[in-house]
Amino acid sequence: MAAYESTRDGGMVVQRIESDVVGRRLRVLISFVSTQDVAKAPVALPERCIRWRVVYVMVWEGGELKVDEAPENRTPQMEKC
Repeated sequence: MAAYESTRDGGMVVQRIESDVVGRRLRVLISFVSTQDVAKAPVALPERCIRWRVVYVMVWEGGELKVDEAPENRTPQMEKC
């Protein structure tokens, strides 16, 4: 929690949703802007403002969609604002 305490996210846009009917999951491409204390920014991009593009794989669990621990979730794209 301490790593994200200065983070503020905004401008979220769902770019695309892909359905995997056989696997009963969704791949959701989301873009957003994140601002944070530079000291708490990602090591790979120590900036105050970052534009993110991330893929979240969603699965059904107990009748609700939840973010899965899929490998796609671990490779976000980021660039300085």
